[in-house]
Amino acid sequence: MDYSKQSIEDLEKAQKKLDKVYNDKLNECCSKGMSWEDFMEEAKSEKEELYFISKYIRLKKEPTISFDTERGGEEFTLEEFKKICTTSNMFTDSDGFGVYATEKGVSDIEVIPSDFVEGIYRTDFSHILWYNK
Repeated sequence: MDYSKQSIEDLEKAQKKLDKVYNDKLNECCSKGMSWEDFMEEAKSEKEELYFISKYIRLKKEPTISFDTERGGEEFTLEEFKKICTTSNMFTDSDGFGVYATEKGVSDIEVIPSDFVEGIYRTDFSHILWYNK
């Protein structure tokens, strides 16, 4: 399903509805004595949809920009970070964390390298601040 055109409110409703379906499947699988692997196979499509819904909620939220925050981390332009994530695989989702930024401000919106690999990322920020683990 294409979530790119849905509002945050609609995404949150879809997330809540899908969470219930996912939890109902979990309870049903538990009551049948199914293994975790069997449950994961049973709920594969719901898990994938929840992943994308939460991604779009995170990326569509209205940012809070801080101008007095110490920048720290490693700074990249958006295009540099995109290239690193899509061609060299230098950063993975488990390597650390990042935030969208401008030349002078830092947002509260998290950056995840797989966003760039999947082609689902914000373009209204010029920079990324990356913090390795």
